[in-house]
Amino acid sequence: MSFVEEIVLAIRHYGDAIQLVRKHKMFPLLFVSFFLFLLILTVCGFGIYAGNNALIEWIMSLSWVRAWNSFFEDAPWIITIFKVGINIATFFLFISFYKFVFLALASPLYAYISEKGAEKYKGVTYPFVWAQFIKDIIRGVRISIRNLFKQLLLTLLLFILSFIPVIGFIFAFLILMLDAYYYGFAMLDYCNERDKKTMRQSIRWIKSHRGLALGNGLIFYASMVLLPVIGVIFIAPLSAIAAMISYFHITEKY
Repeated sequence: MSFVEEIVLAIRHYGDAIQLVRKHKMFPLLFVSFFLFLLILTVCGFGIYAGNNALIEWIMSLSWVRAWNSFFEDAPWIITIFKVGINIATFFLFISFYKFVFLALASPLYAYISEKGAEKYKGVTYPFVWAQFIKDIIRGVRISIRNLFKQLLLTLLLFILSFIPVIGFIFAFLILMLDAYYYGFAMLDYCNERDKKTMRQSIRWIKSHRGLALGNGLIFYASMVLLPVIGVIFIAPLSAIAAMISYFHITEKY
């Protein structure tokens, strides 16, 4: 299956996830996810907002940025595009930090949602073991930290490239794509974790199915931009269930 086909498959499975939730009346799990998301976002939101504004002010105060402003003063639209690129890049940079904080803290809940979805989807029962639950929490934190540092390096590179006049917004857009990929990465890892794959095995599997991760994360990000409230309440937990369905589709077919 090609990269594009996997993206389409992951997006299509959101529809299957909605049907599964409706059929088995799993709505309480969605609202629990919403309140947890809201709690963490409230705590981190002010820091994201303040940090984003401070970073933009610092960038605009740099001597070479001021020099660019002077050089392009006869073409104000270039300066406008430049500022828009900075705003977009800094916004997604700080959102990236929040995302990893949230995924690290909420990993037990999303692993539980993924597991309950798998039980309903396959008609099986996964026994709850406290020792395994603790291990899963530690694993979730470890993989979040690993992804944080890896994405941070790539994001910083794209962030610097986003300063390029006219085409800088393209690199800001790629930051969003990177964010979406790593969000979907976390959702698929819950499935690999349940199948007792090691972190190394899980990373290798997800790399071989990057389209699934990107497609899964894209729906979440699109919902957050277009329908923020609905995105938080429904799409965030649905992404764990949709990733589970995609995982079974690939592992059972191949």
